[in-house]
This record gives sequence, structure tokens and C-alpha cells, in this order.
Amino acid sequence: MKEDYRVNSEMKHSKSAAETRALLLERLPLFLHEHTHTRTKVSLSWLSHQENFKVRVFGKLTVVKSLSFGDNTLRREQDASAVAKRLGHGPIELWLSGSTQVDMYE
Repeated sequence: MKEDYRVNSEMKHSKSAAETRALLLERLPLFLHEHTHTRTKVSLSWLSHQENFKVRVFGKLTVVKSLSFGDNTLRREQDASAVAKRLGHGPIELWLSGSTQVDMYE
């Protein structure tokens, strides 16, 4: 199965992205405190570096999933309020939709 993300015009929401990033980093220790039985893949100090955790806000996010088998391809699109993305050991990017209210518990 293949999953792609389609974004619709990155908007000038740098203030909103910065505020969301700060809020997530502020609340993350409380969340992690309740999950002490599991080991995290990255540390809070690693995430706190600006180049390691980036938040971007777009006008609209759509997750596109496709499944190919032989000559047949099934495709499904779904609007999303948030998507997290990381390639290899690189930075983590959180993409947010500017058209919906993000639920901080989602």
C-alpha cells in the first residue's frame, strides 16, 4: 500500500505554526510521563532543537492511499487535520491543516 500526502498551498501561518510547536513541546513531558513503560524513539531534548522538529500549516491536507495489484489500482482520498512525517533519521515535520481546528488530543 502506498500513502501520499497532498497539500494545498502552504499559507503564511508561521505564527500559528510556531505557537503550536511551542505548545506541543510544553505539553509533551506531561504526556510522556504517563507512558513511562515505553521507550521513545527520540528524546525531548532532540525534539526541542529547531531543525529537528518543524511545524508547517497548509490550507488543506489530503491523505491519498493507493493499493496496486496487477493491473488493478484502488485509490482513496481523505481530508486530514494533521500529518506527521519523517524520512529516515531526519527531522520530524508536523503538517497542520489551516482549514480545521486541530484537536490537541488527536
